[in-house]
Amino acid sequence: MLRQLMYGWPMALLAAIAVSAAEPSTAVTDTPQQAGLPCCSNSALANRVWLQTSKEAEPGALRIFLANGTMLLASDVASPAIEQWLCTQGRLYLIEQGIRYSADILQLTETVLTLQLEHPAGSTVLSFVAADQIIY
Repeated sequence: MLRQLMYGWPMALLAAIAVSAAEPSTAVTDTPQQAGLPCCSNSALANRVWLQTSKEAEPGALRIFLANGTMLLASDVASPAIEQWLCTQGRLYLIEQGIRYSADILQLTETVLTLQLEHPAGSTVLSFVAADQIIY
C-alpha cells in the first residue's frame, strides 16, 4: 500500500498537469508536429512516461514529452515543472527554465531512451526507461 502511495501521487499530479498543459504553448513556435523531423515524429518518444535511470538522477526523476511540445518533469525531491521540447533544423532541444539545450538521441526504442545533452559545462548522457517497463 505504501509503495502505491509513493508512486501513485506523482502520476496523479502529472496527469493533472498534463490536462492543464493540453493547450499548445505560445512560447515555442516550432512544435514537434510542425517540424516533422524523425527525432520528433517517432511515437516512441512522445506521450510516454520516461523514468531516468542515470546514476546522477534524482530519486524518482521522470520526464514526459507531450506531442504538443510540452515537457513535464518531476522527481521525489523537486517540484514538478512544465517545460518545453522541440525539434528544429534537425536537432532536438529541451527548454528548461527558459534555457535551450540541444540534445542528440543516442538510442530510442519502445523501452529505452538515451540522450546526450549539450550544455555550457560540456555534455551529459541521460538514460531513461519507459515507465510501463518497470516491475515493482
